[in-house]
Amino acid sequence: MPIGNWTNKIYTTILFVVMVVVGTSSWAQGNGLLIGETRLHLGLGLEGGYDTNVRYLPDKYALSDAQMNIKPRIELKTPEKAVSFEIDGTLNIIKYFGVEDESTVDNSTLNADANLNLTFNPKGQLKFVISDIFSRNNDPRSDAIGNFNRTSNSAGASIGYTPSGGAFELNLGYNFYFDLYDKDTGLEYMDAIAHQPELKIKWKFFTKTALVIDSSMDIRSYPNSTTVNNVTIQNQDQMGIRATAGLMGLMTPRLSTTIKAGYGDTLSSKGDNYRSVIGKFELTYDFNIQSRTSLGYIRDFQPASLYGYYGIDKIYAKFSYLFGGRLQLDLEGAFSYELFGKPLVEDANLKGNTDLVFELGGSIEFMINKLLTIGIRERYLVRNSNRRDIGNEDISYSKNLSILFIKFYY
Repeated sequence: MPIGNWTNKIYTTILFVVMVVVGTSSWAQGNGLLIGETRLHLGLGLEGGYDTNVRYLPDKYALSDAQMNIKPRIELKTPEKAVSFEIDGTLNIIKYFGVEDESTVDNSTLNADANLNLTFNPKGQLKFVISDIFSRNNDPRSDAIGNFNRTSNSAGASIGYTPSGGAFELNLGYNFYFDLYDKDTGLEYMDAIAHQPELKIKWKFFTKTALVIDSSMDIRSYPNSTTVNNVTIQNQDQMGIRATAGLMGLMTPRLSTTIKAGYGDTLSSKGDNYRSVIGKFELTYDFNIQSRTSLGYIRDFQPASLYGYYGIDKIYAKFSYLFGGRLQLDLEGAFSYELFGKPLVEDANLKGNTDLVFELGGSIEFMINKLLTIGIRERYLVRNSNRRDIGNEDISYSKNLSILFIKFYY
């Protein structure tokens, strides 16, 4: 790239970053517009910053670029009467500028998220909920050629029963989930469809302390296959189960905890299985009304294309502090050990089965008023993997994303 063009782009980027600092994480809450009994909230987030690894590539191939996000948001809420309704949606218009390499402009995209909840008899002993969670995501990864475009949706319903007094809660639900990749990605073999029944029980034996039992199934199938080096790859169907029991609530007026332990199993149709203890342990301490800190550990598993599953052991810490009711500081860090199942196709260049993931992030937000918030957000991510993708390429990478933002929410 000619030096003059490169310099002009740097100047443009600096100007852009200066402009957006006039540039989001949580939304400040305005009163919204009252339409009958329905309240309409409108929001707009503007973000600008720099991404050191746009495509999550190994460091020697990493391409950085200036980034701008425009996030319009809408939310509708009705009061909790015989039927309550809540829907929200956010668009994320992502623009890259090609500062280091013009090819990263091709990663500019449009993402979208939407949530729906319709609750019948929300304050009654017996209630019925219909819900839907939609996501349109473009997430470039090192194991995909081009963009990692996919659409996912989880639609479900649940019945909740709370006898008089509210000490006991029973919820029985079902979700139908799909995750579909765009045809031009060449990743249709990762398409997944799942049926997800669940049962949750909660019994408050003290005012703020409860016994909880959570159980669920993930009956997942992969309808498509692909061929690599004359070898057919077909992801294995699963009937994953999870069941945990434990306590959650206050131990002292300032110290609260979540302790859950149980069993998880992928019950795959072929290949090896994840069969182990799963659970969560978290301690949260409220120093005062302005600040709190949390420390936790999670052991769980997730479906993974080409490997069947990966088990995860994760420790994390969080800290938040509110200065003067307007300036919010949030810090968090995590370390994860991920153990993948045996590769489904041994001769497709898949090697290794462990990843070490380190995450560090933080944000500072200043609430100008209840409608307008400005701030800065930082996220650093390192993935150290001994795995290789289907092209026998290293997939380890590091990534730093620095963002300035401004949010308006009415």
